[in-house]
Amino acid sequence: MRQRELKKLKAMVAKLTFAQRRELTDALVAEDGAAASVGIIEAQKRRATCPHCGSERVVRNGSASDLQRYKCRICSRTFNTLTGTPLARLRQKSKWIAQAEVLRDGMTIMQAE
Repeated sequence: MRQRELKKLKAMVAKLTFAQRRELTDALVAEDGAAASVGIIEAQKRRATCPHCGSERVVRNGSASDLQRYKCRICSRTFNTLTGTPLARLRQKSKWIAQAEVLRDGMTIMQAE
């Protein structure tokens, strides 16, 4: 974002009501959580290998849901860092870090609630 656009955004925020500011804050916090989760996943500096055929002949192939996509040159299938892991089909990335902390602490579902 350019400085000029940021300045306009700040001016618009100043005009928000209290309820609108709270809603905006909640949305920003959720987005920070999702960005942090994706950042942790993408920071893993491991060589991408195809989870389908095991080949290391993969190329970057765009992105989806803020995660880097890869394409295998051998079997032509696409995948991301999470394919073949327990996190593969989970949604709500913004809550992953908090959920991991609860699991780490050994809390029950009722306590976590």
